[in-house]
Amino acid sequence: MNMLKGINTGVINSADGVPVIALKMIDSGDSEQLLLLPPDQLQEVMFALFSCYRSLHRIYQQSPDQIREQVNAHSQSLSTNVPAISLDEVQSISAERCVTNFVLKQRQDRINFLFLLQNNENLLLALDYTQIEYVLSLLANTIQNAGNEQLMALCLTMNDFIPLYVTTFNKDENKGIDYNQFSVPDWKSETFDTFHSILFIQPDGTIACGAIIKAEPAFPAGRIEFIAQILLQNNKMLVPYKNHTMIIDHTRLDIPVGDESMETLLRAHIAHRTTKLG
Repeated sequence: MNMLKGINTGVINSADGVPVIALKMIDSGDSEQLLLLPPDQLQEVMFALFSCYRSLHRIYQQSPDQIREQVNAHSQSLSTNVPAISLDEVQSISAERCVTNFVLKQRQDRINFLFLLQNNENLLLALDYTQIEYVLSLLANTIQNAGNEQLMALCLTMNDFIPLYVTTFNKDENKGIDYNQFSVPDWKSETFDTFHSILFIQPDGTIACGAIIKAEPAFPAGRIEFIAQILLQNNKMLVPYKNHTMIIDHTRLDIPVGDESMETLLRAHIAHRTTKLG
């Protein structure tokens, strides 16, 4: 399988003001591919890169000197094999080169990125774990240089959790619950193995809504509150509560991966709420 040899990016400002990222790659067989990443697919790629970077960090802890040497070597190689992106090339690229779906497959020895294009073509790209630092840094800098706050928020602030459900609780019946379920592709769900329950508590003690997410076992200080605000401010079901003053309560759910049926997760979420009502 051909491995990544070089990569370059560019920003295309569309008529609606939402940037599209041009991604050009060259593989070890010297084959070049130019793709277009709209914001939703760019976010999927960034999520995958952050996930792979966490895997790289775990590998680094086992052999720090060896892994750092390999990261430096791959970064140097990628930086000297940058494929050019010309203005004519960007202006003439067909919408059929637009990515419509993306799949990550992590293996022990490499990472596979599968891009599905609008013309129904599938493009498979293989990367070494020690190439991830360079690729992640390149795309993150490209997103920041695009200067679009919505794109930065979408692609750079939501890569350490997966929303599964947002919930509202029936005021007249303690056990009543309504929910919206997020559609999560299998590859994305497999990147985390811990479930978390979040409750939004009003100053009078009322618990009207909440959320269930999947993430790492622990969060840095203040991060769970930031995630809770993202969910509160960006979900239609929670619109009635977005301008309310809320206290955030959070707990890890003791649910093993493989047992996460909808009923199991919602029951555990309701149980979390019950403990706070007492």
